[in-house]
Amino acid sequence: MELQQALSQMLTYLLLKRDIFFYWIDYKVAKMIRGIGIDIIEVARIEANIHKYGQKFLDKVFTEEEQKYCQSFRQSSKNFAGRFAAKEAVVKALGTGLTGGLSWTDLAILNNEQGKPYLALTDTFKKHFKNPLIHISISHCQKYATATAIWEE
Repeated sequence: MELQQALSQMLTYLLLKRDIFFYWIDYKVAKMIRGIGIDIIEVARIEANIHKYGQKFLDKVFTEEEQKYCQSFRQSSKNFAGRFAAKEAVVKALGTGLTGGLSWTDLAILNNEQGKPYLALTDTFKKHFKNPLIHISISHCQKYATATAIWEE
């Protein structure tokens, strides 16, 4: 009976002090930021590489799905620049660069149904980082594209 009464009192206290209770829950399931990466690039730089190297450049840096997405826009170079900045931001957040046989096409910046960018990884990339949880934000204007990546664990 004492245990039941103690639990009842504790529950009443927690319900009255729910801010403390929810803080405790948040603390127990809190995630940790392992890395942050930011990149900015001139759209003209990507545009120049596309004009100079054409499909060879696109195939080296972007997956087929990324290419289809970017080419669906009238000014596709802005979208390519945004995706390139996002890839740079991801490798900066991970703190490794592209090492160990990884290539730009081992990571793809895709969009969900709501248009939010997300990171899709090949099995090769997952072997190196065990499927990291990375949040991505991309923004661009006529001259620049920028991206931020946050690696959460």
